[in-house]
Amino acid sequence: MKEPILECKNLSISFGGLKAVDSVSLKVNKGEVYGLIGPNGAGKTTLFNMITKFYECDSGEIIFDGENLSKEKNYNIIKKGLVRTFQNVELFKGMTLLENILVGQHTETKYSMLHGIIRSKKYRETEKAILDRAMEILEFLNIEQYAQFYPSQLPYGIQKSAELARALVLNPKMVILDEPAAGMNNLETEQLGKQINRLREELDITVFMIEHDMKLVMNICDRITVLNFGKKIAEGSPDEIKNNKNVIEAYLGGE
Repeated sequence: MKEPILECKNLSISFGGLKAVDSVSLKVNKGEVYGLIGPNGAGKTTLFNMITKFYECDSGEIIFDGENLSKEKNYNIIKKGLVRTFQNVELFKGMTLLENILVGQHTETKYSMLHGIIRSKKYRETEKAILDRAMEILEFLNIEQYAQFYPSQLPYGIQKSAELARALVLNPKMVILDEPAAGMNNLETEQLGKQINRLREELDITVFMIEHDMKLVMNICDRITVLNFGKKIAEGSPDEIKNNKNVIEAYLGGE
C-alpha cells in the first residue's frame, strides 16, 4: 500500500454563509502526480489556500508527512517541505530571473545583518550555497540561459518556469501547483508536462495540481479529485474520471 504524504479530512470553510468547501477529504500518496479539477468556482483554489494555511479551516484536519498542520501558521508550512505556486506570475519586475530565485531562499539565509555588513566567512559560504542551489534548479528546468534576464524580457512560459524554480529551490517534499499551464500555448504546456514528470522521477517530489487543461491532467496525473460547488463529486484514475457521469454533468450540464 502506498504511503500518503497529504491527508485532508473533512475540510470545510464558509464565507459570509456561503460554503466554499464542504467536508472534502482526500489523500495524496508519496511520489504521485495528483490532480484537482472542477468548473470555475468549484472551490479548488480555496482548498489549496486551506492546505497551505492562507485560510484557516472552519473544520477538518490537514495531515502532511504524518504531522497535523491544522493549527500551524502559514509561514511555517515551507519549513515542513510543502511549497506552492500561484495562478498568476508574481515575479519581481526589477530583479533578474536569478535574483527572483534567490529571493525564494530567504528562509535559508541564516546569518545576521552584521555578518552581511562585514562579509564574514559564514555570509560568503551561505551566499555561495544559495547561488549554487539556484543555478542547479535553473539548469534542471533548462532555463539557466535566462538567469540575467528581467521578467519583461522573458517569454510567458519561461516566467512560469521561474515561478516553479522559486518553489523548487527550497527542496520540497511536495509542490502544489495552481493552474501551472494557464496562459501557455500547446508547446509550452507539453514542456510543462515533461517538467512535472521529471519532478517526480528525478527529484522524488510529489505534485498536487489544479489545472483546466484536461489533456495535460489526463496525461500526467495518477489520480484525480473533482470538486463542484465545494463538494467532492468524484475521485479516481484519469480513465475513471473521464467516464464518470457526475463529472460529465458538472462540466457539460444535465440534459
